[in-house]
Amino acid sequence: MKTLVASNKRNCPICSCSEKNLLFEQNFNNKVISLMENYDVVLCKNCGFVYADNIPSAAVAAACS
Repeated sequence: MKTLVASNKRNCPICSCSEKNLLFEQNFNNKVISLMENYDVVLCKNCGFVYADNIPSAAVAAACS
C-alpha cells in the first residue's frame, strides 16, 4: 500500500488559536492507495469549533490526482 502521510497541523480556521484538544483519531486501514493514513478531529480550546486536523496539504492532494 502506498500512503502519503498527512502532516499538515493547522490552527483553528475560525479564531486562529493553536491550542486544541484531540477528540478522535480517524484511522484508515485499507489496502488501496490513500492520501492519508489518519487524521485528527480536534476541539479548539478558544472558541469550541470542531475541525479536522493533520490533513494533507493541497499540494499533496494535487500530486495524487
